[in-house]
Amino acid sequence: MILKTARRLVIFVIGGTIVLLGVAMIVTPGPAILVIPAGLAVLATEFVWARRLLRRFKTTARGVAAKITGRDAASRKRAAPVVEGRVAPGKAGSPKSDLPAVGPPKSDLPAADPTMATGPLRPTATRFGGGERDGGGQGRG
Repeated sequence: MILKTARRLVIFVIGGTIVLLGVAMIVTPGPAILVIPAGLAVLATEFVWARRLLRRFKTTARGVAAKITGRDAASRKRAAPVVEGRVAPGKAGSPKSDLPAVGPPKSDLPAADPTMATGPLRPTATRFGGGERDGGGQGRG
């Protein structure tokens, strides 16, 4: 009983301090929008009221993010399953689906050729000579 109370007290002090630092960061330079939820997360490990407050904060943050990005938070779509590097048939990216295809963005630029490296990345010498920077291949003496 005493250990549980002591643990709750320590978590309250640590989480409360983090939240207060976040509140102070609202008027001073600092990432208050990240620090306050971090403090609430610490408090939520022991206190139901902090859990509820953190849940409300997350819901509000998702709503604000949806407004900023122009998406409707309720209509977010799940990523399509990928089988052997390809989108499963009838899933995202297929003609029958309105979900986007999964994979890296396509580029019109040609792929980089590692043999055409220039500058400091270009190998110029072997360990014991043979390159233009160490005296023309004479090796170590």
